[in-house]
Amino acid sequence: MLSQCTPRWGRGSSLARIPDRVTLQLYILRQLLVGLVFSVGGMLVIAVPGMAIGAIQRLGGAFIGLILGYLPMEFVGLVPYFIPIGFLLAVVSAYSRMAADNEWTAMCMAGFSPLRLFVPGLVLAGLLGGVTWYMDTAVAPPVGKLKRDYRNSAIVRGIKSVAPGQTHVRIGDFVLSSRFREGNEFREAQINIPGADGQEDQQLLAERLSVEITDTELIVHTKGARWIHSNRDASLADFTIKRPINTLFPAAKPEEIKYKFLTNTRLRAELAAGRVPEAEVRGITYRMHDRDTKGALCLIFFLVGAPTGLLLRGGTQLGALASAVGFALIYYTLSLRIGLGLASMGAIPAWLAAWGTTVLGLIAGLLLTFKVMRR
Repeated sequence: MLSQCTPRWGRGSSLARIPDRVTLQLYILRQLLVGLVFSVGGMLVIAVPGMAIGAIQRLGGAFIGLILGYLPMEFVGLVPYFIPIGFLLAVVSAYSRMAADNEWTAMCMAGFSPLRLFVPGLVLAGLLGGVTWYMDTAVAPPVGKLKRDYRNSAIVRGIKSVAPGQTHVRIGDFVLSSRFREGNEFREAQINIPGADGQEDQQLLAERLSVEITDTELIVHTKGARWIHSNRDASLADFTIKRPINTLFPAAKPEEIKYKFLTNTRLRAELAAGRVPEAEVRGITYRMHDRDTKGALCLIFFLVGAPTGLLLRGGTQLGALASAVGFALIYYTLSLRIGLGLASMGAIPAWLAAWGTTVLGLIAGLLLTFKVMRR
């Protein structure tokens, strides 16, 4: 009986009731799933306040209803990071606990192959890797466009219902600041007007002004106003200034407008059809391959995390978890900083820059796994 392999297990232990390999693997799978839920849940609890503050800033202090509608879209972009990191923490925690409690030793002494004991983690890594890959390649890009459009719309909606007494208004590059308000009129105001057709922004001082917003246009009515830092007439006058809403927000780069929000399937079609400008091919290729690497990330984190937990059996779980966090930081630093930099400079092919860190992580994971198997 497995319960006889070590005196540390009592008759009431969960492992003392394991009758076969399937039940044992289900036991390990359950430990990994519980750890995953707690890890992702903990990261979510920590991230939500920061996400809410960021949403308030991006939406220009919009109402709580608009912020709550924005947060789920923000969360979608974090899923490809939360799942692998949470899985890594769960793997290290589960296997280090089994090693510290001598459960791993008892399993091996009972005739269970270490490789067989890795099967639940490998299966879960494959499933989570598929989810992560799908989210990053097919879901997150179009949601990113929805998030941008929602943010712009929310800012405009918030301006349409400016709170009484509010003296500062911002819509993209349009900025209005006044000393005080009388009803809907801003008094002693200064505004920055985004330039039309690529021209420089213009600043205006006004004794009084009011703002009107339609679905497509921003209209500013001024009285006793003059232009500053401009070649225009500096004498006081009354102006009515109109700007299309979509010109008020900072213009994105052409690559970001056309390709950032496309799925990998669409990106491959664009590259195959030759519709991507030559100057942007390298960046688009790197973006596409970098998304694909997310599918292998959970596998790499398992191959590194499980041996790390078992090899640090003599230490504390805190040390094992710190090692896991350190590996994740190294991986993302190499991938997001060095890989992107090398691809941007053209020092190495874009696909190699994207997959290089993944290959290095896979080699490190296999070496650690081989070391555990030989013990």
